[in-house]
Amino acid sequence: MSDRAHFLDQRRGGLGGTDVAAIMGTHPHTGPWEVWLSKVHGFDQPGGEDAAIGQWLERPIAEWAAAELGAELAIGAPLVGDPAWMRASPDFWLHTSGPPTGLEVKCTDQWSPDQVQWYMLVADRPVWLVAEYVPRFWRRTIHTIEADPERQRELRSTAATWWQRHVVEGVPPEVDGSDACRDWLGSQSPTARDEIRAATDDEEALARDVHAAEQAAKSLEAEAARACNRLRASMGDVRRVYFTG
Repeated sequence: MSDRAHFLDQRRGGLGGTDVAAIMGTHPHTGPWEVWLSKVHGFDQPGGEDAAIGQWLERPIAEWAAAELGAELAIGAPLVGDPAWMRASPDFWLHTSGPPTGLEVKCTDQWSPDQVQWYMLVADRPVWLVAEYVPRFWRRTIHTIEADPERQRELRSTAATWWQRHVVEGVPPEVDGSDACRDWLGSQSPTARDEIRAATDDEEALARDVHAAEQAAKSLEAEAARACNRLRASMGDVRRVYFTG
């Protein structure tokens, strides 16, 4: 088994920081359906080019953070909490004079603090560091995240309920708008019957909701296009600008 396959197999045995952030709805790219398909059906979606670039840059960014902090860098290893479904996969550990401090590396400014709170809960650490590098701004930042006991209790309670119902009992999550949900629903009816029937009252109401949402999306898309063109007009003959906020 490859290192990557072993890592994925270990993750399927419980909920890690990324999983918990997805379940809580705070992960920028992943939701409950991706977690459920991974844990119950063993399906893990490929990360894409951005994820691959992040993996390539992970070590250099961690080395920079360690040098900035005067710490010794060590690769993280999977952790198993109590109960055993509580999992964490720290990127790195930083060693100084005291106990090691966890280090998470992010090649984006879009990440969930819930992921780090979960790591601190599983590892029983009061502080975690996040080394953030945003390529489009050439910006590097080290964030210090302190444990939030109230939020950690909420994460643990929600994750425990979710694990029992959706993994142990195998009940699918609530239907949402994710591609993962759409693909799974499609897989449950691979050969649709060639027949037509009258829509139910609920289906008609849902169809009206779909139409209203599509019209709202078109309006927002047009508004975004206007804003982009206004920005281009403001920039004039300057090709690139940077933002400080």
